[in-house]
Amino acid sequence: MPMEYKTSDLTIRNALIDKLNTSYSAESPVLINEYCLSNTGTRADVVLIENELHGFELKSDRDVLSRLPRQIYGYNKVLDKITLVVGKTHVKEVLFLIPDWWGLMIAHEQNGAVTLHSVREALLNPMQDLSSLAQLLHRNELVIILSGIGKKKSLSNKSKRALISMLLDVLDEESLRSNVIDTLSMRVRQSSQVVH
Repeated sequence: MPMEYKTSDLTIRNALIDKLNTSYSAESPVLINEYCLSNTGTRADVVLIENELHGFELKSDRDVLSRLPRQIYGYNKVLDKITLVVGKTHVKEVLFLIPDWWGLMIAHEQNGAVTLHSVREALLNPMQDLSSLAQLLHRNELVIILSGIGKKKSLSNKSKRALISMLLDVLDEESLRSNVIDTLSMRVRQSSQVVH
């Protein structure tokens, strides 16, 4: 009879990163571990940057769920899609906690190997706040985007908040999202943050 183990954050994280890397074989995906979600006070366990920002919150069998409601709030403010990856001990409880648009995966560890089973796919997040999304950008990145669309006047003396306000005034939702994703992807690829 196979031995069953309790999943840990590390075993789930490694299985998820392997799964995401193999799912995007044409070009290596941009994956970030422990990414701070702007001013929400929340840190995403894993973020996949492709045509959207897809965050993954991990709750192993050894974790408690007390922080999850606050994390849900932070994830909902910033990310396009969100998936919760849980050990099997949490499945029933999290179904009552997470929004319907969140994806859900179950991590099952047997004989030292973790498998991930998708219960439901993530849908687009209807609660995303565009100002919080823009907060992911650094001030100099905001200046570059605004300059690129012809807003070059007196950007150097503007605060980050003022630059975000200007960006929200001139870009529609799709353009803003595209600029944020492209900028973050480039920043991460040029840094050591990318996960393999």
